[in-house]
Amino acid sequence: MEDPTGPQLTFHALRRAFQTSIAEHLIPEAQWADHCKALLRERTGRAHVDSGLVNWIVRGEMAGRMQGSGRRACR
Repeated sequence: MEDPTGPQLTFHALRRAFQTSIAEHLIPEAQWADHCKALLRERTGRAHVDSGLVNWIVRGEMAGRMQGSGRRACR
């Protein structure tokens, strides 16, 4: 999936789409990871979904790093 504005904006757009989708469909938190994988497969057209990207979209964690205040990155 190529985006002329760059991959960082693409990832944030995917995260916003995920957040909107779980809110609209009232998806329970226990199903967020599976829902995210399905959404990414649909949007990218790829069968393989990177687990790190799924984790970042669902939890806001980038490689398990926390920002200085103890809050999760990208939240």
